[in-house]
Amino acid sequence: MFKEQLIVLLGSLKQPYQIKGNEIVTTCLNPEHEDHSPSYSINWVTGASYCFSCGFSHPVSKLLGLQPDDDMMRMSKYLGLNRQWEEEIEEELPEIILPPIDFMVTESIRGIPTEILMELGVYYCTHGRYKGRLILPVRDSYGNLLGFDARIYEHKDRPGVVPNIPDAKYLRPVAMKTANVLYPLDYLQHHPELNSDSITLTEGIFDALSYIALGEPAVCNFGLGSPTPSKVSHLIGLGYTAVNSGMDYDQKGIAGWQRIKEEWREYLQITPPTELTKRIWASAKDANTYLEEMNKC
Repeated sequence: MFKEQLIVLLGSLKQPYQIKGNEIVTTCLNPEHEDHSPSYSINWVTGASYCFSCGFSHPVSKLLGLQPDDDMMRMSKYLGLNRQWEEEIEEELPEIILPPIDFMVTESIRGIPTEILMELGVYYCTHGRYKGRLILPVRDSYGNLLGFDARIYEHKDRPGVVPNIPDAKYLRPVAMKTANVLYPLDYLQHHPELNSDSITLTEGIFDALSYIALGEPAVCNFGLGSPTPSKVSHLIGLGYTAVNSGMDYDQKGIAGWQRIKEEWREYLQITPPTELTKRIWASAKDANTYLEEMNKC
């Protein structure tokens, strides 16, 4: 990120510095100014810099030889918006409490490997409002709980349990605003083997987990809704510069992706479908169906 690059470069120049808010304060980088008291401020969100002693101002990226491209400028902008959004979440949203745990998932479900489900803390609930549902905790890239999805799923060891109210496939707490959430960011954060410049965007949770099980980084968009600054900033903050479609290959999925990619193009590169996605589209309606069929072979 821009901040880390600045710190590395200042260190190589043996420049002392302090971090204050969104700024790095150091001695002036004007070669004609002998600054004995740090008075030069660098804002890593905007890329602007200013010396409060001599008035020297210069785009710090050029001064230090970074030469940022459009991706870096988009990243700076959206990291700033993400910080603002996270502050709002802390102030406005009530505490979200997970439903009661009946038993943790310790086996593969719908082709998703056990170890992935266990790391994500997926469990089964058989009483209360979420009776007969698989609980999938939703966390941000720092591990903070944002909410959960409760999906109808009749477990083989609990054949008598059926969904009670309502009969929707998914239930989630009202406080969980899916317009601002991607899943599973916390898993991607802790699995460097999935590092890539690009990421696949899916409609549903199981599709995202299916791509991950097949070795490709993916996140669930929770449907075909339009992007928000927080979603874009999450991806950029994790190092992704490009996104491609993993939406269902049907009329709604294609139309939804067309709308999404036009809105996201301003901030992230839109890349063609991966070879894996092409194989999925050629043989199944979505990634999870593809994974389940593979496991039957």
